[in-house]
Amino acid sequence: YLMVAGLASTMRTIFWACILIFLVFCVLSVVALDVLRPIQEQLYREGDVSAEFKAHAFSSLTNCMLTLFTTLVVGDGFYDILVPLIEKDFFASLIIVSFVAVVHIGLDHLVLSVVVDRVAEARRQDAVFQVNQDTV
Repeated sequence: YLMVAGLASTMRTIFWACILIFLVFCVLSVVALDVLRPIQEQLYREGDVSAEFKAHAFSSLTNCMLTLFTTLVVGDGFYDILVPLIEKDFFASLIIVSFVAVVHIGLDHLVLSVVVDRVAEARRQDAVFQVNQDTV
C-alpha cells in the first residue's frame, strides 16, 4: 500500500520533471546543433571515424535531441558518436562534458530528490491518517 501511495503522490512531480527534462534537452540540442554539427560533418568528410559513427546524428533539432537522449541517458553510442568529437576538438569536449554534468548531476539528482521528498510526504500523511483511524 505504501509503495502505491508513494507512486501515486509522485505522478504530478514525475510529469513536470519529464517536461523539464524535455525543455533542457531542447536547449542542449540547439547548442549541439550549432557547435557539434560542423565538427561532426568534418569528421565524416575526412572518413576518420568508425562505421557506427552516424553522419545524421546532429543534422536536425529532433536528431540532436534523440542523439543526446540515447547517448547521455541510455548510454547507447556514447563511444561511437561523442568520443570522436571529444578527440577532435577541445571546445566540443567542454560542451559534451557540460552536457553530461547538466543531465546526470543536475537533472537526475534534482528529479530524484523531489520524488523522494514526495514519497516521504506521502508516508507522513499516511502515518497521520493511520493515527487518526486508530483514535476513531
